[in-house]
Amino acid sequence: MFTKTTPFAVAAVAVMLFAQPHGANADTRSIKEIDVCMQSLKDTLATRDANPAIGEKATAEFEKLVAAAQAKCQGGSTEEALLILVEARGIVASE
Repeated sequence: MFTKTTPFAVAAVAVMLFAQPHGANADTRSIKEIDVCMQSLKDTLATRDANPAIGEKATAEFEKLVAAAQAKCQGGSTEEALLILVEARGIVASE
């Protein structure tokens, strides 16, 4: 039984090891994600600039969300930041 399954097990482990990406570590992925997050932040601010008349309350809420998203981007919580930016863009779009 073991003589038949051993070569398959070894092959499966080898495939798993070689299928992993080489040269990419968590630090480079993190930097890339932060760059995407910061670009999304800039795009959100540009959307706000294109729609200047959204009202005082909406502007205050928008600025609060953008500040929170910027802190999350810089802190590495990019997924949370992107969700916050979607909400901020929604404020601009709804006005």
